[in-house]
Amino acid sequence: MILENEERIAQEIANTNQIGRITFIRYFLAKGVSNESARIAEIEKVYTFLAGIQAGGVSGLFSTVSEDQAVFLVTGRLANKAHFNLMFDFHDHNQTPIKKIELAGLDGLAQFDSTAETAFYSNFLKLKQEQENLTPSVQGKQFFEMILSEEVVDFGRFS
Repeated sequence: MILENEERIAQEIANTNQIGRITFIRYFLAKGVSNESARIAEIEKVYTFLAGIQAGGVSGLFSTVSEDQAVFLVTGRLANKAHFNLMFDFHDHNQTPIKKIELAGLDGLAQFDSTAETAFYSNFLKLKQEQENLTPSVQGKQFFEMILSEEVVDFGRFS
């Protein structure tokens, strides 16, 4: 199975340990695919992608499928105990394919979004310990306190 460029790049980031051991993978695909064999082929590409990420394959999964078998939500775990969440929307109204891939590793993140102009990866967690000595801004402290409050926050006050 030949993977598309985005999947190959994500595999390279994962397998060269640029973001550490992978702990979570999210994959979203919205693409108009009406026949079952074409849907199976799309899902098989994603399975090949998952199996190729320092993981050793899928060890378990749970899925939910829409009545018309056009939308699939799959949650599972890889052999290395990394978790994944896959969403496929094969409805015909998806004329322009949308693909989103996110990898979370112990040392950083990688993201691809076909609706955005750029993809990125960051190994920010591998930075030297001196980063811990930074003094946070007032706004940073407020944002942190909002996160800790676990309340709904109106971000309009920041604009």
